[in-house]
Amino acid sequence: MAGLLPLQLDQKTLLEENLKILRKTDPAVAGILGKAAHTAVYSFKQETSTWERKDTEGPFFIVERRPSQAKPSRFGMMILNRLNATNFVQPIHRGVQISVSDPYVIIQTKSEVLGFWFQNAEERNTITGLIQKSLQFAYQVSAPQQQPPMSATQQQMASQHLMSLIQGGTGGQGAGVGGASRGAAGQPKQLSADEVELTKPQLQAMLIRMLQDDRFIGLLHQQYVQSLRKRRGGEGR
Repeated sequence: MAGLLPLQLDQKTLLEENLKILRKTDPAVAGILGKAAHTAVYSFKQETSTWERKDTEGPFFIVERRPSQAKPSRFGMMILNRLNATNFVQPIHRGVQISVSDPYVIIQTKSEVLGFWFQNAEERNTITGLIQKSLQFAYQVSAPQQQPPMSATQQQMASQHLMSLIQGGTGGQGAGVGGASRGAAGQPKQLSADEVELTKPQLQAMLIRMLQDDRFIGLLHQQYVQSLRKRRGGEGR
């Protein structure tokens, strides 16, 4: 056990040194939630539909910040750039979208689409999970006060309704607009408009949850393949 102590001290010292460096770029950094030893950044060029490597690579950090009126984001992404003096900083807020295309993590903002290649797959998965959790927090704290959270029943009905729309129906086994769901006794229950209609923030939150559901992605892909095959069959006539 005694042999582990120097390594633990070295890790603590390294963390403190990293915090000092990160705070030179953003003094509001309060702590480091996760780290990847090395990542390289690519930028997607829409005019040519190609990826271009940026002059940014180095250790990647998910940080917790002390929010301010000028910079209200609680969490952020940072890269200590080894190629030049400009470090990468990206606040995590509702305007950020994340997707994974192995071996890349793709981040889309209002101004650009960036791809991050991670040297270590396990670190990449950890960073992805932390970004997703930070985004969930951002949606929760920035939701309009007048919008009440959906109940479990509303979430289930909304999910069923979206699934039925993807399947091409208006009801399916679940609830649709003006459709019916099964009550506790197995009898149809007529749904009112406020039970199935979603506000824009609620729909956004629901879609995020559904995109994280493998069953939903599987169904979406199945419908896509069927539609593609049907279109190809029509073109071959």
